[in-house]
Amino acid sequence: MYTRVPRIDAFLRVLFLVVCASSVNLNEKVCLFKGTNAICSHHGARLWYIPRIPPNITILYFNFNVLTHVTKHTFRNITGANMKLQTLHLNFDKIQYISLGAFGVFRHLSNLSLTGNHIKPVILAHAFTGISITPVQRLDMLDMGMDNIPEGFFRNLNSSKITHLHMHMNKFLFFDIAHLRFISSLVHVGLSQNYISYVVMHENDTLKELDVGYNIFRNVCSHASTVPSLVYLNLNFDSIYYIEANAFDCLPNLQHLKMNGNFLTTLTTSLFSKLPNLITLHLQHIPVLKYIDRFAFNNSNLKHIYLNNGLSASTEIHKDAFGGCSSLTYIDLSGNNFKLASPEFLEDLFKPVSGNLETLRMIECSLPRIPPAISTMKKLNFLNLGINSITNWDSGIFENLESLKELYLNQNHITKVSEASIPNKVRQRMQTIDLSSNPFYCSCSLFWFIQWFRNNQSLFNHSLGSYECAGPDKLKMVDLKMTERTCLLGFTARMLILFGCSFVTTAAVVIAIIYKYRWHLRYLLYMACMSGGNNVTNQDREYTYDAFVLYCAHDADWIFDVAVPILENRYGLKLCLHERDFEAGRLIIDNIMNCINQSRKLVVVLSNSVSESEWCHFEMDIIQRELLENRRQLPVVIMMEELNKRRITHSMSAILMSTTCIKWVHDPAASRLFWENLIHTLRR
Repeated sequence: MYTRVPRIDAFLRVLFLVVCASSVNLNEKVCLFKGTNAICSHHGARLWYIPRIPPNITILYFNFNVLTHVTKHTFRNITGANMKLQTLHLNFDKIQYISLGAFGVFRHLSNLSLTGNHIKPVILAHAFTGISITPVQRLDMLDMGMDNIPEGFFRNLNSSKITHLHMHMNKFLFFDIAHLRFISSLVHVGLSQNYISYVVMHENDTLKELDVGYNIFRNVCSHASTVPSLVYLNLNFDSIYYIEANAFDCLPNLQHLKMNGNFLTTLTTSLFSKLPNLITLHLQHIPVLKYIDRFAFNNSNLKHIYLNNGLSASTEIHKDAFGGCSSLTYIDLSGNNFKLASPEFLEDLFKPVSGNLETLRMIECSLPRIPPAISTMKKLNFLNLGINSITNWDSGIFENLESLKELYLNQNHITKVSEASIPNKVRQRMQTIDLSSNPFYCSCSLFWFIQWFRNNQSLFNHSLGSYECAGPDKLKMVDLKMTERTCLLGFTARMLILFGCSFVTTAAVVIAIIYKYRWHLRYLLYMACMSGGNNVTNQDREYTYDAFVLYCAHDADWIFDVAVPILENRYGLKLCLHERDFEAGRLIIDNIMNCINQSRKLVVVLSNSVSESEWCHFEMDIIQRELLENRRQLPVVIMMEELNKRRITHSMSAILMSTTCIKWVHDPAASRLFWENLIHTLRR
């Protein structure tokens, strides 16, 4: 029995060698190759060794596998003489042990990531010995469960070439910069997404960049000595509510400060004035900012301010907020609400910086117009006012912008662009212009812009949207069939159509007026022609008829069946009736006037039908004029029925008010009195 154990052990060794030897074939199943990248990830316990990879591979992702023990032999398939691996990711591989010189076998490695492996600090500290003799410049140790850095933890990296150290997503409550003193080439340290409330600052000759974002930071320099080497500080989303006056005293050479996403409610006067070398300031996404005081950004060295997505409509900004920023060349105010900001306020706000400002971004600021203050920014070379509510702008606003090269006005409400609004000298200097996604009305007034767009496609190539016509036809601008000739012909045609329409409209109105008052005009013409005739008085005149009777067609039956038999046949009176007595071939107006002049009396038969007869209206108008001009006797009015007050016209009302009416009744006894009264009146 005991003699077989060595044989079994030997068998297992042979099997292991066979598996390793066949790894070249196995890697086709466990690795994916993309150019110089090899991805051998997400195999869990099925992949417990690093397979061979082609010699051209420079980046290897060996993540989410099982590699509990790491030694020099672990890397034998990727460290041959012809291998030049530069980046190695060993993330979440359940590494528990790393031998002293395990990583010392790499000669070209510059980036190493051990993220997600919960390795004891003492083991890591020994593993640094092997790393220190490699060319590794970036070391990632994210999410490794570290909550404390033992004294001397980085001592074995004293001869390393590491410049960037990332320890994000661990469990540090505080951090002492003194731990990093052993890494002589260290430039950048990343400590974001921990639980750090303060950092103990110590002078460090090489450290230039510190990232402590997404922690619970309160004050930078409260536990600090001066760190003159630090030029970059990231305090993003650190739950900072207030900045004390001495907050940055330990950072005399800080150039770039990020404080996005904090809970600052007020930016007080000269808040950053104690940072004499500050160049860039980020204050984006500050949801509770209520007030920005005068000279809040006061710093004569400051060049770039990012203040986007932090100001609401209720945020109060002092008009001198940018006071003291004489060197400012870049401002980003995008995503803030300036809908209610007056042109005068914006002019005062930008006045301190207008002389040197080169870049202005006010994207999605609810601007209803281009701020006139922009016209004074002579050094401005980049202007982005996209996604606002701008419809047009004053023609001279870009006139003095001698340096403007990039202009973005995309996604506004611009329907037309006049040639004077973008002067030719400005267009000639332009390198990029974006007016896309505006509802252009592509009439001939926009032809100059369409032609400019067609002839300068490279100028518009960087546009973020398309150029389409919202009217009169919905077409892409490039597909629009418009030429200078068609526009000229169109202009001539439009003038002819306009003149023709005006002429036709005027003629139609005149004709309608003439038609409506045709009888009145004929009467006036008649009177004008007759004005030179004899002036015989009504008393001296010999009459052909006893009465001229005005009636409408509705009452014609009563006239001929009732009135004529009684008045003419029984009593011998002679009536003038237009249906019977008008002379054929003569003008109607002549007939009316002749009959009126030849009649001793005028009789008006009124009923509700009279108001609907244009003929009756005309005859009553003539009777009224006769009464006024020739002093004729008042007409005899016969009322056939009770009149509807709503249907009484002005002429009917005038006649009713000027004389007494004789009412017709159907009762035989009453009708006898009616005829006697009427005959007496006509013979009088």
